[in-house]
Amino acid sequence: MNQLPLKILFQKIGYPFVINASYPKSKNPENFVFINKIIDKHSHLLDVSMVEFELSPLIIEDIKVMTVSCKFGATAQRKFLEGEYLTHPVYSHDELYNAIQNSVLQRFSMKTFK
Repeated sequence: MNQLPLKILFQKIGYPFVINASYPKSKNPENFVFINKIIDKHSHLLDVSMVEFELSPLIIEDIKVMTVSCKFGATAQRKFLEGEYLTHPVYSHDELYNAIQNSVLQRFSMKTFK
């Protein structure tokens, strides 16, 4: 039996639960959406220290300089920040990537509107 690859769509809804649903396109003449699973709690303990963590203004400024002036990539910036700010670790890649993206967008908007 030859199956077509599934097209999977993830959408963040902002609620503290997860719903797994499917919408079969074949053998579903009524176009029903099927609820496969509802999870109303996390399957692991949350690390509160990671939730409370935020990049400091000094780190943000260093990221801007490394992105705009030095044109460092994310890996080089992460290594620099981990060496420079030993007591202020970068917990997730997303934090760093978001800060880099914001620096790029600010630079672009400053060039566009000058």
